Amino acid sequence: MTFAMERSRVAGAACVAVAGEVDVGTAPRLRDALVEAVADGEQVVVDLGAVTFMDSAGLAALVVAQRVAEARGVRLRLRGVPPRVLKLITVTGRHELLSLETLLTDDSRR
Repeated sequence: MTFAMERSRVAGAACVAVAGEVDVGTAPRLRDALVEAVADGEQVVVDLGAVTFMDSAGLAALVVAQRVAEARGVRLRLRGVPPRVLKLITVTGRHELLSLETLLTDDSRR
């Protein structure tokens, strides 16, 4: 699958929906889009629900965007984080830096 992003508004926040593979080739585009969204000064939601793969470059893009957001006093949060990406975030200890929304699914309530 290729990489794609779409920017929209969701519940009063800028939403950047990401799909496909976020790797060394696509991570700079993600970083730039998130930094641009943060520059607008409003909350930013990063929807990762359609991400099929993320490597350390993708994680670094999220971390850079989070640091820029913090410096500007803007809230940036991740939504719909796939299990593999969540594992990458957790194993690297970045779950302490990144704001993750957790949504209960029918399977997780059992």
